[in-house]
Amino acid sequence: GEGGAASQFVASSTREVPRTTKNDELGNTRTLDRAFADRLVLVVREASTGRWVFPGAAFDHAASLTAEPVLSPHGFKLSPLAAAVHRSTTNAFGQDINFWVVGSGPMAVHLQPFDEEEQSRRQSYGRKVFLFRADILDGRVEMPSQYDDHQWLTRLEIQQAGLFADEGFASVAHDALGCSEQEFVHLAGCKPTASGRPSQAAVDEATADILRLRGVGLDSAAAAAAADVEA
Repeated sequence: GEGGAASQFVASSTREVPRTTKNDELGNTRTLDRAFADRLVLVVREASTGRWVFPGAAFDHAASLTAEPVLSPHGFKLSPLAAAVHRSTTNAFGQDINFWVVGSGPMAVHLQPFDEEEQSRRQSYGRKVFLFRADILDGRVEMPSQYDDHQWLTRLEIQQAGLFADEGFASVAHDALGCSEQEFVHLAGCKPTASGRPSQAAVDEATADILRLRGVGLDSAAAAAAADVEA
């Protein structure tokens, strides 16, 4: 009518995207084009040992002190460990992969004791394995020569396949991969201080939020931690 606003009607249609593909039917786990309903995790087989592992590298603390800083997509300096993860991923899988390391701290830590002979040789009790999450944004992953096979698996597939010989590590990894998106957001939100590390207050606050998300009371968590120490 007179003085009325013009309007348009735009018709649109939607098409449901299948959550599985031909690769799922064929059992092809060497591609990201599958299992769209789940998060896929890269596992690789070491050519020298035949063991299935997560991609990783040894952390050189001395070298990390003089290495160029690595910034997150938000402009924060990553911690030495997170920066090492970023550098080793780029060195191993090429420059064509665009990814970011989620948060400045690990999502889990596992202590692997050496056997007595190895302890004597190394003069060390064992090693700590820090698990970080790195999300691929785009690009192509090139497999380095130290790995002779790879798979993109869901958390459940990794557990069912029993890929890791260390049952303790397998349990820690399974729990870490079950961390919800909300929990990762809280961990990634711990802004580093000038030193490149999150403040203890920020970490404590994020931990408290995660426990609340999981429905765990702080008192219960403290009791569980005390029990672990006594054990």
